[in-house]
Amino acid sequence: MRRRSLSRQFQNSTLPSPASAAARITPQKRWLAARPAARTIAELQTQLDTFRDHYNEHRPHRALDRSTPGQAYRATPKALPAEARTPGHYRIRYDRIDDTGKISLRRAGRMHHLGIGRKHAHTRILALADNTTITVIALHTGEVLSTHTINPARSYWTNNTKGPRPETGDPLK
Repeated sequence: MRRRSLSRQFQNSTLPSPASAAARITPQKRWLAARPAARTIAELQTQLDTFRDHYNEHRPHRALDRSTPGQAYRATPKALPAEARTPGHYRIRYDRIDDTGKISLRRAGRMHHLGIGRKHAHTRILALADNTTITVIALHTGEVLSTHTINPARSYWTNNTKGPRPETGDPLK
């Protein structure tokens, strides 16, 4: 090779080769050649539609476990549009619980107070609000400290995760 000034040339394997394009067209050309030539564009379109139907719906394929390309296509899941979500009120808020175990939150122009519990005083929290509830999570542990049902008519929302106070004979407890 060196004496004749020849060099090796390698084809880039990431590009489709002209042979692969010809391999895709050849069956169609052979199929059309075996039929009478179309005299009009409409006849040619009918022949091409017939070939496409045969190629996709009646010809089993080795790589598809002897199923037809049409069967393989219909068996794969198709992408669907995402479900419509109703627009709502979603908010994330970072805060710190005050000395008395409460945080304040403004919603719809009104100030509301959430009772979380005195034992969580000074805890850094993440409050997640949606249309119906507010969930308060401790930042350092990920523990859900409280959930609150949104009641626009009230300014103080109690902790729903706390159980009811135990019944005792003493009315001051």
